Formats: sequence, structure tokens, C-alpha cells
Amino acid sequence: MTLVSLQALRGLAALGVVMFHLLPFETKHLAGVSIVPAGFAAGRAGVDLFFVLSGFLAVWTTQSARGCSGRGGAAHAAQFLLRRVSRIYPTYWFYCLLLLTVGAAVPGVASEGAKPDVVASLLLVPSEAPPLLLVGWTLMFEIYFYVVFALLMWTGFGPGPRALWLVLWGGVVLAGHCLLRPARSEAVLDALLSPLVFEFLAGCAAAYACRVVQPRTLSAVAGLLGCVLLVASLAWCETLFSLPWLRVAGFGAGGALLMIGCVGAEATLRRLLPRWVVGVGDASYSLYLSHLFTLAVVGRALSLAATHAPVLATWLLATPSGHAAALVVAVLASLLVAEASYRYVERPLLRLTRLLARQPRLAATAVAPTAAAS
Repeated sequence: MTLVSLQALRGLAALGVVMFHLLPFETKHLAGVSIVPAGFAAGRAGVDLFFVLSGFLAVWTTQSARGCSGRGGAAHAAQFLLRRVSRIYPTYWFYCLLLLTVGAAVPGVASEGAKPDVVASLLLVPSEAPPLLLVGWTLMFEIYFYVVFALLMWTGFGPGPRALWLVLWGGVVLAGHCLLRPARSEAVLDALLSPLVFEFLAGCAAAYACRVVQPRTLSAVAGLLGCVLLVASLAWCETLFSLPWLRVAGFGAGGALLMIGCVGAEATLRRLLPRWVVGVGDASYSLYLSHLFTLAVVGRALSLAATHAPVLATWLLATPSGHAAALVVAVLASLLVAEASYRYVERPLLRLTRLLARQPRLAATAVAPTAAAS
């Protein structure tokens, strides 16, 4: 069963990233005094929440799925990894292809500065060059997390021993980071030993805790503490984002505690949460991948309006009310494009990928009775 509360958190995280990118959008495309609150910079914490969610769901789904019950082994590890990569790569490749084909026609979409490494970007592996798609660096971490988790499943250990291996992974990352202190230019080592690994581990710990913390009172206390920690982290986000370990402590621990509270209150939240928030959560991956394209197109449209309608441009680009209208249009356009992408790109690609992945198993099932009869 889908946890509606976590879908809503996913949607809010994606909206936070969109809010963060409204800052450069306004600076680049709208003349005059900026009206986007500086606090929108805290929206980049949506990425941290995504990492915590990934860790939580990696544990939760492998313990809750019918026929899995937390078991390991090569078959379950392959199934887990296949579901994760089929979720990430096809839609991501669609937008990479879109960027390669129309990037020249939509200024501001492509990466600026150094030339991106296209192959590394498509494979989502660390590279010293910038990613082809700006948000691709976060997906590289997601793939890293899932590959390690799948390897732990492959060992065949159950949830308890696997949790100990996750703790060991965290110890190795911490020790390696302290001893080697990799530079940002050492792309592979910097990624492998990144403090962001602990946000994924915080999500894993939250999922394990949800199996132990059953009383709603304890879940409510955890959720309240998570909210307090997240609010404090958002208030001091400029400092935290410059100090990776404090960033992980604030947003990682806060997000994990909040998820424990959400799961404990799932039945109540399922009734209370607005459908549109859950809907944004459903389309959050498409929103995350597409919003920079949408903002670039809206910005281009504003430039054309300024060229062909000077009176409109004077109001739209140089007054607070005009800025507000343009920003509302940019956000609504991002949401509409994301919903269309979810319906007509993401879901069809996901169904196709998983259908193709099932074909070998279906063929094996069809051949087995014949072989047995012979």
C-alpha cells in the first residue's frame, strides 16, 4: 500500500526545489527589483528530503512487499535494483535527449561553463565535468545508494544483519572521509565518501524504527521533534549548506524523524491531506526533471513578450505585480507540464520497461512445462 503521507512529502520536496530555482529564474528573466523571498533558497533542502525518502523506501518496500518479507539473495536483489533503475533511467534519458535536441533553441537549459560529460551523465556515474541535466548529480547519488543496498540484499542476510551492514557502510564512509578528505575534483571518491550517504542511512534507520515504534504517541513525538529540527535547519540553511555534516545532521535526522511521525499518523493523514498535494507527489519525479525546461521556456516567452509588446513588458518585467504574475505563471506551468509528463511520458515508459523486463521470466515459465514433459 502506498504511504500517502510520504507521497505528500515527496511532492513538497519537489515544490521546494522549484521554489529554489525561482531565484535564478527571476534574476535572469525579470528586470527590476526582485520580489522572490531570499528564504526560497531553503527549497534546495528538498534534495535532502529525497535522499532520506529513498533510504526509507528501500527498507520499507523490501520488508513489506508480498513474497519478499525482507529476504535477500540474488533474485530479490536483482528485482529490487531492476525496479529502481527502471524508475529512474527511462524518464531521465527522455529529458536528456530533449536537452540534447532542443537545448540550442531554449537558452538557459543547457549547463553553462564547462562542457558536460554526456556519457557519464547518461550513465549517472561521477564525473569532474558538470552533468548534462542540472539535477543529474542527485540521481547519481540515488543510483549509488540503490546499488549498495542491492549488494547488501544479495548477501542473503535478513533485515537485522542487513541493518548492521548499513551501519558498517556508514562507518567506512565516515572513516574514509576523515582520513582521505577527497577534493571535489576527485569525483568518484568524493561521491563514494560523501556525507550525503548518511541521509540515505537516516531514511533506512527511520524505516527500521517504524517496525519498533508502534504506539502513536511515540510516533507523534518523533514527528514533532522532526518538525522542530527541520524548521531550525531551514532557518539556518545558509550556514548548514556550507557545512555538509551539519546539513546531514539537520535535514537528515529531521527528515527521518518526520517520516516516523507520518507513518504513525498515516490513517489520519490519508483522510486530511489535500488530493492535489498527493497528486504533486505522484508527479514529483517528472516535476523534478522537467521544471528547469519549463522555467526556461516561460523565460523565453517573457523575452519575446518584452520584444513585441513594450507596454506589457514594462508592467510584466519591471513592477512587483508583474513579477508576481510571471512567477505564478512559471510555477503553474511547471506543475502542468509535470502532470502531462507523468501521464504521457513517465508512466508509459515505466510500464514498457517493466514489461520488457518480465519477458525473459515469462519465456522461462512457458518453456519449463515443455521441458518437464519431455
